[in-house]
Amino acid sequence: MSGTPDLPAGAGELRELLSQLRAVIEARDTENAVLRAELDAERELRRRLELKVAELERRLGSDSTTSGPGSATKTSPGAPTP
Repeated sequence: MSGTPDLPAGAGELRELLSQLRAVIEARDTENAVLRAELDAERELRRRLELKVAELERRLGSDSTTSGPGSATKTSPGAPTP
């Protein structure tokens, strides 16, 4: 006896299939990790943009030149007055 049990017919094919399945799973796991990293980066970008928008809205709200009763009719500097 050789120390390894006799393999049933087709065992080599099963090993090959198992090897291929493992490769597919590894590739899928790698792709999943890449996609998760991209998602994290997109979430961070969105968070930063939301903070920037909030800051711009805060600045706009505190700009005294846009407040008051005549603010809707203000013209830009250099524009002819009506």
